[in-house]
Amino acid sequence: MEHTKEEVVARRKWVQTIAQACRALWPTCQVRVFGSFYTGLSLPNGDVDVAVFDVPCKPPTAMKMLADLLLSKGEISWLEIIETAKVPVVKVRSQSCGLRADVVFNQPDGIETSKFIRARLKEFPQMKPLLLFLKYFLLQRGLHETYTGGMGSYLLCNVVTHFFQRHPACRDSRQYAATSLGHLLFDILKYYGQEFNYNSQGISVLDGGCTFNKDERGFGGRGRKGGSGLSLCLES
Repeated sequence: MEHTKEEVVARRKWVQTIAQACRALWPTCQVRVFGSFYTGLSLPNGDVDVAVFDVPCKPPTAMKMLADLLLSKGEISWLEIIETAKVPVVKVRSQSCGLRADVVFNQPDGIETSKFIRARLKEFPQMKPLLLFLKYFLLQRGLHETYTGGMGSYLLCNVVTHFFQRHPACRDSRQYAATSLGHLLFDILKYYGQEFNYNSQGISVLDGGCTFNKDERGFGGRGRKGGSGLSLCLES
């Protein structure tokens, strides 16, 4: 699944519109694209992730200033400011093309994590089609937004990375070449649905990947305080 040339051009124009508004407010700021569009894992209707650096005010203030400017210019048809998220974000939708964007301020983590995911996609070529399928699977069920309790793109990428790091086929080039995507899909659903012990294990994608004991690192328990659900513990 690849974007058409027209879709790529539309996304770049949308980013340029956001960048122009940011530079009108903060002339020395830097605007960078990260996330799924950067890594090539964006769905046809996926949003664009934009990071703005060197902004001389706090993120909540910056989000409101950018939203007000885009509204005054008639550039957006919808917006949502989420100040309570771990990384505060302003979500906007383009008036002209309908594309959405998530804009964050003074947060360099997104750039580094996107580079990490890009490197893993190069390391495991079959990872991309499997990720795109799973992203669409979650999207259809409304389980793709982290702030509503779903699994965001970065978490999904790390979960799939860990699966590839531990899969027997990835240790044998001939077996890897002969393993179909259907086989990999079955294996990942079986691994996380039946085999993985969420109560005691956490996963790490560092240094080739491994699992670790949650209690030994102080991450024991079942979900959030007062909750009864299982929690996935990830080191990235």
